[in-house]
Amino acid sequence: MPTFLKVPHLTSAICTLISEAQKEVVIVSPFLALHEHYKMALSELKTRNIKLTVLYGKTSMTGDYRLSDHDLEFLRSFNNIDILYNARLHAKYYGNESSFISTSLNMNYTSHNNNYEYGIQFNLDNNSDEIKQLVLEIRSYLEYIKESSKVIFSTSGHQTEYDKRLSEIKAKFPNAYERWTEEDDELLERKFCEKETVEQLSKYFKRQPSAIRSRINKLELYEKYP
Repeated sequence: MPTFLKVPHLTSAICTLISEAQKEVVIVSPFLALHEHYKMALSELKTRNIKLTVLYGKTSMTGDYRLSDHDLEFLRSFNNIDILYNARLHAKYYGNESSFISTSLNMNYTSHNNNYEYGIQFNLDNNSDEIKQLVLEIRSYLEYIKESSKVIFSTSGHQTEYDKRLSEIKAKFPNAYERWTEEDDELLERKFCEKETVEQLSKYFKRQPSAIRSRINKLELYEKYP
């Protein structure tokens, strides 16, 4: 029998659905900003080679309304994943091979913390032929949406939109997305104290200005040297 869910039980049900997957996890969320609870659940999939499909569809300059570079890097670390983008996407769906949730909930902070959201969960093992037929129709429609979506990243090996974008960024900033070392941090702190600008630091470290600002904030340099 379908189950009616509200936040926070809805959030918990999505995490459980991810953790209990045996073959696949499908995430369809126009707005995507991964909370640590979701990352913990998703991380469990890596060791089990579960196929992960992520379809999102909205972008914005504000952090809670876009797939951030940090979240994208997290998703790209999976061994068996497709990440797709479709600007027309408005549907929300979370499913594995035996259960799915159709909901109003985006997988981002605003939906969880500020909005009244609900969802309906269907478990296929204990449902009627009518429900199973409904699931087939939903999954068929999702496949239709995926066919008209851009591939942002895929482990299948062909070049994606993300790879093209990354190549363009690295052509300008060769150290983009490389790990910061202790020596890098020490040098950044010294140059920050010497009042070098973000633009100067970006040129020196060969990283994007946004990455320089992010590292300055992470090291709390503005607080240490007001």
